[in-house]
Amino acid sequence: MVARPPITRGGAQNDARHELSKAIYHRQSDPWPVRAVRWVGHQLDHILSKALDAAPAGNIGALALVLLLVIIVGLLVWRVGVPRRVASIGAVLSPTSTRSAAEHRQLSERAAASADYATAVLERMRAITRELEERGVLDDRAGRTATEVATDAGPRLGSVADDLPAAAQTFNDVVYGEVPADARLLDVLIRADDRVRSGSRTMVAVT
Repeated sequence: MVARPPITRGGAQNDARHELSKAIYHRQSDPWPVRAVRWVGHQLDHILSKALDAAPAGNIGALALVLLLVIIVGLLVWRVGVPRRVASIGAVLSPTSTRSAAEHRQLSERAAASADYATAVLERMRAITRELEERGVLDDRAGRTATEVATDAGPRLGSVADDLPAAAQTFNDVVYGEVPADARLLDVLIRADDRVRSGSRTMVAVT
């Protein structure tokens, strides 16, 4: 067998930075729990870099092993734990919501009239979700995210659903991301809402 080269301080630092800089830590449009994981990744990189700089040469191997274990645990949390929490936090409608689509639409229009576009975007996506539930396109289920609304409704709406993915992404960007809302972004959701409302009343219902 060919002996592996010794692990150096610089090599361990580079490996840590490479792993922690992957795309899963840099999704700007993700909800805030995902961005929190990204922030933890940056902090972990900083702490490990400090530790590696201060460590004697003989302990580099042990520190590299610790680093590897931390990365494995972090990836397991990302793959198993975080998506479930994001789905709950990113829900469009709360479990206690009782407003109709028309009521959410009115709230959106009032917010837009006051130039509160973030609230207008939020309420318009709620109106779309409730409209789809009221028409039987989606089952009445709390906790569904905007992305799930677009994904679940798409096969049942045909071309009517063409604007839903953009509406869901805009909602995520504004409500859970760092994108300032404005009239232009609100129009993305209004178009999707109008298409859903004007679509055929014979849409495929949930079976």
